[in-house]
This record gives sequence, structure tokens and C-alpha cells, in this order.
Amino acid sequence: MKFPRLQAAAVETGTYTAFGGYRHTPDAGGAQFYEMENLSGRAYPAVSPRPQRGKITALQKPNGLFAKSGICWVDGTKFYHNGVYRGEVSDGKKQFASMGAYVLIFPDKKYYHTVSQEFGSLEASFTTTGQAALTFSDAAGTQYTGQTISAAAPANPSDGDFWADTGSTPNTLRVYSAQNAEWQAVATSHVKISAAGIGALFSAYEGVTISGCKNAAFNGEFVLTACSENAIVVAGVLEEVTAQTDPLTITRTVPDLDFVTESANRLWGCASSTRRIYASQLGNPKSWNAFSGLSTDSYALTVGSDGDFTGVASHLGSVLFFKEDRIHKVYGTKPANYQVTDLCAPGVGKGSEKSLAAVESTLFYQGRDGVYAYEGAMPYRVSEDLGAVRYHSGVGGASGGRYYLSVCAEASFDPYGISGSRKAAGTHLFVYDKRTLLWHREDAVRALGFAYTHGELYFLDADGNLWNTEGNLSLFEGGTAYCDSSVLESPVAWSAETGDLCSGLTERRYLERLQLTAAMEPGATLSVAVSCDSGAWETAASLESNTLRTVAIPLLPKRCRLLRLRISGTGTVRLLALSRQLGEGSERG
Repeated sequence: MKFPRLQAAAVETGTYTAFGGYRHTPDAGGAQFYEMENLSGRAYPAVSPRPQRGKITALQKPNGLFAKSGICWVDGTKFYHNGVYRGEVSDGKKQFASMGAYVLIFPDKKYYHTVSQEFGSLEASFTTTGQAALTFSDAAGTQYTGQTISAAAPANPSDGDFWADTGSTPNTLRVYSAQNAEWQAVATSHVKISAAGIGALFSAYEGVTISGCKNAAFNGEFVLTACSENAIVVAGVLEEVTAQTDPLTITRTVPDLDFVTESANRLWGCASSTRRIYASQLGNPKSWNAFSGLSTDSYALTVGSDGDFTGVASHLGSVLFFKEDRIHKVYGTKPANYQVTDLCAPGVGKGSEKSLAAVESTLFYQGRDGVYAYEGAMPYRVSEDLGAVRYHSGVGGASGGRYYLSVCAEASFDPYGISGSRKAAGTHLFVYDKRTLLWHREDAVRALGFAYTHGELYFLDADGNLWNTEGNLSLFEGGTAYCDSSVLESPVAWSAETGDLCSGLTERRYLERLQLTAAMEPGATLSVAVSCDSGAWETAASLESNTLRTVAIPLLPKRCRLLRLRISGTGTVRLLALSRQLGEGSERG
């Protein structure tokens, strides 16, 4: 008797050799990870643990971190540069900007000069205690000779004599030309104000405010055309040479700025209270009120858009002022040709001003509804893989082509959990690789600020610990350990949960066999657990390596419609590949 020939069940195999990073969405596939702890894409296409971090020191009250010729930080009310105390500030969170050799500290309006090591205030005020005299002079402060102040022209003048003509409106300073036999108007007249110490805190061309002068014409805002320790010079015409012993006050003020940045040798800032954008005088972060019609003048502009400013950044030669739904872009080379454009686009989310960080030519930031990348045109969202979780209070940094983002998360629905279950709110440190376009999650550490210097990225956590992301125990490359508290983190414990490995299977097809291939270094451990149809995790394999080796772990799962793996371990393990073999059952299953 002949029996019909039986055909073997069709077998289909496939291998994932490139892991797709963190994808916290219900459609995460087998080569992607719905959950992740302490993994990195540095070994792409493999996935491996992040480097151990190096703890540099611990602060008592972390109030800010910044990179400038090394590392700056604020601990309570004390400002440090490379671990050395440099000056006092108020107790509170700080913003920093760099301009030349200056570190600018806000909202305190303080500065630190990294070369001279001078620490001081951007603002200044001086009040005279003795006599203050006002006399005519040239722009450099050289006092004129042969001065006359009167409504009528002096009789019998000599060549080069000066006459303050109070009979004209406005009063005019004139000089006598013997060649032309006439009094000629001086284009710009100047007045020298002399008093002990009056100019010690100021510099030429700064904008100042004068008050307390008996000559009312010299109360108000002026630009100093010259300055010495005991004299200042301003534009103006005297009605009479005067002197006073009553106090006369000179002040230099800086606007109250919400956010600051540097661009083209100017310090830029904005203030929601005044709805204004500001820029300092060219090369001088202390001077914000110098308006003389020069290319070096300071700058101010009121914007008409709704909402508060949420951040500022300099990018590709322009300055970007963000609101939650707008971007104001300032471009130009001097106040006379500055132009401001208004782009209606997703901006920086409120409270995420520190998320702004540039990776190569791309600016990244945390917006109100996701993470965005900006390259000069329209920002685009890059956070789809982070899922539907709402994140806020972003803090960002950049190193090695990667964008680091520390965020706070609101409670969210877990599609793989019990129906209606929610995940608790928490904090996350994510890393986005600009070259692979993949996200990876490191851990729940909360970074208050990042600083990149000498090829190293540092961050300050909420507990006051200063960390180096590469495991170095120095303030910067080539340095020495800062103090006895420097310590290398223990071997990293890591884990990852895949997406659904049964995704896309239809009808009678099922997952018959899996194989995970990994490279393990000495001392590393590796464990694999399986969850079928959202059931409990069951350990399928557990390994420990004493040598450098590559392992292949076979897995024979039960038939199910949803299958996920949890891969975990300690130490250095590289996940190289995940193979799956599909079988096809009969019509009965």
C-alpha cells in the first residue's frame, strides 16, 4: 500500500543583527527595547552597557554647572572654578554664559575673568563724597582754554578760543577761527566731570546714568567718551562752569534677564517682564545702555508676540529667542542692520531652557510635546520613540555626536501591563545618537546641568554629585583627581525588555525557537527571562563569564500570541544578534 508523501512544515528563520534602541511604544519590535536601563548605542549595531561614571566630588547645595576653561560650579552661595573658590553669589539656581575670558553669572549679574581671576559685578555705582567739577573739554578729556560762557559773543577773541553760546537754542559750543574771522560751531561738545574716584569703576564708551547733578542737563543717561580714575567725559554743553559738594551718583545697570547667551562678541538676553530682547555693547558685557549710533552700540527691541520667553541659544551665527510656540531669530552684524524674524513653530517648553544643546550643526531641545531638532529652517520632532509619555523640565548636554537629555516624566499608561495600569512618574536620562537616529535610556538619575570641556562631558545630579560620563576621575582630560571623594562607579547593572517578538505573525505561524548571541567580558553576567501573553517573567538562562567569550543562548518558548524577552546583567556585555525560527502549525493549531 502506498501512502501519500507528507510535506515537512515550512520553517522560516530570521536574524536581527542591528538593535534599534529604545522604543517605548506598543509597536516596538523584537530588535527594539520597550524598557531599558543603562544601555548605550556606542557599539552599534550591537548594544552594550553605558560606560561607568566617575564621581569627581559632591556639592552641599548644587546651584549650577558650566564649562569655561575647565569647570565652574556654584555650591550654595560659593562660586568655584576648577575646584577653587572665586567669589560669593546669592543662593539659588544660576544661568551662565561665556564671552571672551569672562564667565557671566545670572541672575546675580556677576562675572569671573578666567585669566586675571577677577570676580566682580557687571553693575556699578559710585557716589562722590567731595567736590565734583564740570568743565568743557574735548572727547578725550583735555580741558579747553580760553572758555567763555555767555549769550553774546566775546570781544577780541583769539584763534582757538571757545565760547559756550547760551543765547542759541539749543546751547552751542563754538570755536573762533582767526582765518575766517568767525565763531564756528563744534560738532559735538563735551563736558568733563572731575571728582576723586569717579571713574574707577567705569570704562570709556559705557552707558551710564548720572543723578544728583545741580546742572539738570547732566542728569540722565549718557555714554562716556573718556574715563580715568578721577574723571569722566560726556557729551553736552554747559551754561556755566560749576562745582558742587552735594553727592553726585554714577551708575551702570544691566537689565533683569530671564535667559542669556553669547553671540558675535555680545551678550544677549531677554526678559518676559518687559517683552524685550537685549544685546550688550560689542565686547563689553557690562554695558547695556550705550546708544550713540555706532556699530558697537548696545541693542534693545520690544517683541509683540504673546507668551513668556522660554529659552535662548546662539546657533549658526544667529540668536534664537524661544517661546513655547514661537522662535524669534535675530540676524545681522550690527544694531543698524539687525533683523528679527518670527517663526510660528514648536519652541522650548517652559522650564526646559537648559535642554538646549547643539550636536554638530543641529540644535536639540525639549518642547512642550516632545524633543525637537532645529537646523535653521523648521524644527522637527525626534522623540517618537519615547512614546506617549509627557516629559518636562528637560536638561541637555552634548558629547561625541550624542544628545543627553534628563527629563521628568508624568504618570502614563502601560500598554503591556494589566488593562488600565499606569506607570508612576519619574526621571529619566536619555541619549540620542545623531548618526544612528536611535535613543537609549541610561537610568533615572536627575541631572541639573551638563558641562562639556576638554573632550569630556560632566553633569551635576540632584544630590550634588559631580559626574564624568566616561569614568574619568579628573576635572578634565589630563588633570588629576580633584579630591578624596573621587570614585569610579561599580560595574554597571543593566537590563532591557524587547518589544513583541510575535508581532506580525498571522494565522497558524508561531515562534518556535530563539537564539541570543552575545559577547561577554571577564566578570560579566547575563540573564534572559521570557514573558508569554503578558504573563510573569520566567528565567530561561543565566550565565557568568570568567573569560572573554561569545555565547549563543537557545530559547524554546511556549506557543503564545505575545512574547517578550528581558535581558539583564552586570559588567560589559555586547548583544550581537537575536535569531528567531518560525514554525507553522496545522489548522488545529
